[in-house]
This record gives sequence, C-alpha cells and structure tokens, in this order.
Amino acid sequence: MALDTEAKGIILSAAPQGEYGRRLTVLTDRFGKICVFAGSAAKAGSHLTGLTRPMICASFTLSRGRNAYNLHGARLIHGFPGLMTDFEASCHGLYFLELLDWFAQEGMAPEESKGLLNLTYLGLSALEEKRFSETLGDGTARELIRGIYELRLLVMEGEYLEVPEGRASEEVLRLWRHATGARLSALFLPEALPGISGEGAETFSREAGALLRHFVPHKFKSLEVLRERP
Repeated sequence: MALDTEAKGIILSAAPQGEYGRRLTVLTDRFGKICVFAGSAAKAGSHLTGLTRPMICASFTLSRGRNAYNLHGARLIHGFPGLMTDFEASCHGLYFLELLDWFAQEGMAPEESKGLLNLTYLGLSALEEKRFSETLGDGTARELIRGIYELRLLVMEGEYLEVPEGRASEEVLRLWRHATGARLSALFLPEALPGISGEGAETFSREAGALLRHFVPHKFKSLEVLRERP
C-alpha cells in the first residue's frame, strides 16, 4: 500500500502502545474497521497528539504494516470539543463509539462503512449541539438522540422491528417510524419532529434500548457509567 494512502474515518478507541505510541481502532470509509499504530503520538510536541483520541473525525494518511496500519498524518475534520466539557453528553458519545465498534468489521463494503460513519457523525453533532434540549430538557433530549441512534443502527444492520412490541402510543409510533425511515440528514433535526413530549421521547427511548439489548446482549462501559450516576 502506498505511503500516502488516504482514508476518512473516526477513532473509536485509543490505548497506549510502547513508550510514546498509541494503538487506535478506526472506522474508515475505505477499509472498514482497522487497527492503526501511531508511533510517536504521545511524544511531547508531536503533531498527532491531539488527533489520536476517540471521537476524532479526520482524514488519515496510512500505510499497511504486517499486522496493522501505520499512521503518518491526520487532517482534522471535527473533534466534537463541545462533548469534552459535558460529562453525560461525552458518555453518550463514547457509547455511540462502543456500539459502532461492536457492529463494524474489517473489510466492510465502503457503502456500509460510509453509512455508519454518517450516522455517527450526525448523532455526535446532535449531542454536541444539544438538539431537542430547548423543548425536552438536556437529559430527555440526550435519551431521545440515543434511542434514535440505537434504532437506526439496528435498521442498518437488518436487525429491528417495524413497530415496537406491545401497545404503543401514536407518539411513540411516530418516533419509531421516523427513526427507522427518515432520510439520514433529517434524523436528528428537531424540526422534523415537532410537538414531541418528554413522556413520548422517554418511552420511545426505553423501547429502542430494550430492542437493542435483545439483539446485542453486551454491557457497554459508557452506558454503565451513565446508569450508575445518581
């Protein structure tokens, strides 16, 4: 692979590797989920220091090594700084990345990778911009965004229900149809969901979360941290 191979993507996780390196898991638009080694990212003065943390969206310059890709440069697209100063919003964002890590695979078709990247970028942007907070309050707004993200992710993976199980109010059905069928660009837009009540948003979010747990019987660390908060 050429040294100057470019791929856009988002960093899902980062861990120390050696004295100055970092081992990254990145979902890219071209190669699916990959392991990337950033050899000097933790060294003082490295231009990669601020570009090798989770939630960084960037265009990465990569080369293929024996067991992983090597990172030679990165051009920032968005780092979601607004989430770094809001603990609960940050936990939701990290939960989105954990879910993405669970579903994404190496060698995915570019169309599938791009779809997951676009969904996640829009979901993180909605959290950062506090969408729905004006009418629902911060907590319920984050739950609504999380429920929409969870349900649409299941739709993209082909594991979902067209309507929630059991009896559901018309408002919950409306939210469910929106999350499963709206165009991606409108998914997290408050103007696409006028008149949503806090009760409807909370019920929808519980139903979407329960469906995800049915298909994904796994405990995600960021979500556990949120549930343990008083």
